[in-house]
Amino acid sequence: MNLPISAVIQEVRRIGRATWLGSDPAAPPIIRPRDSLEPTSGGYTPVFDDSGFASPASSRWEEAISSVGRQLTSGEDERSDSRPAGAHFGIDALAWYASFHSNLEDWGIYVPLSSLPILDTLYLSHLPLSRSERWRLAWDVLMAHEIVHFAVDYACAWFELLYHVPIRRAFSDRMRSDIANGVFPIRSSYLEIEESLANGNVLREVVARVGPDIADTLRQFVRKQPSGYKDGELAESNQGFSAATTETLRSYLAVWSSGWNIDPGNPALDLSRLLPLGEEARSACPVWIINDLESVGLSKDAVRQITCVSPIEETKPFNKRLRRLHPDHQRAWTRLKESLAAGIPNSCDFKKWKPERVWSLRVISGIRAHLEQPPPGDNAQPWLALEIGGHKEMGHG
Repeated sequence: MNLPISAVIQEVRRIGRATWLGSDPAAPPIIRPRDSLEPTSGGYTPVFDDSGFASPASSRWEEAISSVGRQLTSGEDERSDSRPAGAHFGIDALAWYASFHSNLEDWGIYVPLSSLPILDTLYLSHLPLSRSERWRLAWDVLMAHEIVHFAVDYACAWFELLYHVPIRRAFSDRMRSDIANGVFPIRSSYLEIEESLANGNVLREVVARVGPDIADTLRQFVRKQPSGYKDGELAESNQGFSAATTETLRSYLAVWSSGWNIDPGNPALDLSRLLPLGEEARSACPVWIINDLESVGLSKDAVRQITCVSPIEETKPFNKRLRRLHPDHQRAWTRLKESLAAGIPNSCDFKKWKPERVWSLRVISGIRAHLEQPPPGDNAQPWLALEIGGHKEMGHG
C-alpha cells in the first residue's frame, strides 16, 4: 500500500457518484441505547481486563444474547425481503465495517464492547482459557473478518481510480434495484462470496495459530452462520482464498467488465494480491470502539480495553532493582517502555498477575516487570512500575 489511504479517498471523491452519505456507522445493530454513543479510537492488539465483569441476571442481557444468537446463525430467514434496512447478520452482527465510500469521515471497523462477552457466552465459554483471553480471541476473530471488507473496499477504489467510474456505488444500486429483485427474487441482501472470503481469513489468521480444541470451536462458529458466511472453509486454502477474491471483485466489476474488455476471471490472475491484509491493512484502517455495555445490562467498566500503557512512573523499589540488572536489560526496559506508550506488543506477554490491578510483562527473555494499573475511571494517574527481575525471581515458575 504505497499510496496513503487518505490520498486514495481524496482521489475517489473526485469521481462522480463514487462517494455518498450513508447511515450512522456507530449505531449498534442489536440494541439501540437511548442516548447516542460516541465511538473511541481502538487498536488491533489490545489486552482486556475483566476484573469489573459480573454475569448479569437482567432481561436486557438475555435479550441481547438471544438477539445476537438469532442473527449469528443460519436459522434466521436471511433473504432480503425479511431484513430491515441496514441490518447486520452473521458475524457482522457483532462488528462491522463502514466503507470510506459512504462514510467519508467516520469510516472504519466498529466494535461494540458488548460483542466480546456476548460471543464468549454463545460460543467460547467452554474453552480452557481465562475470560480475558477468550475476549481477546473474540476480538481477533472480529478483526480478521472485518479487515477483509476494508481490503475489498480498497481494491475497488483502485479500480475506480484506474477507470474513473463509481464501482461501489453501481454495485450498491444494483443490489437494491427493483430490476435485481425481479430477476433474483430469492437472494441475499449482502454479497455472499465476500462473506465467505472474510470468514476464510478468520480461519487463515486465527485458526492457524491456536490449538485443536479452539480451532474446532471456531470452525463450528463459522459453519453455523448464514449463507455465504458459513462457507469460510472454502476460502481457507491459498487456492480457495484466491478464487473467492476473484469472484468477489468480479461481482463488483460485473457492470463494467464488458465495456472495459477485461477478464477478472482469468485463472492465471491472482487478484488476492490486490487485497492489503496483515500489518499493511492494520496501519491504514481505523478501529472504533462503542461502549454499549450499559445498554445490554452490564456495568460500563465490565469490559476494559487496554490499548497502551502510558504514562509509567517508576517507583523507588523498581529503580533500585533496575540498577542491579545488566545494561542490556536496562536498555531493553527503556525500549519496551517507549513501545508501550503506542501499543502493547504481543511479544511482551502482557497479562494479569496475582494482586489486584497488577500486570506482568516480559521485558526480554528471562526478565519480567510488574506494573500496577490505575484505578478504574481515573485516567490521570500513571501506571506504577513496581518491580523488575528474573523470571523465577518474580514468581513466574
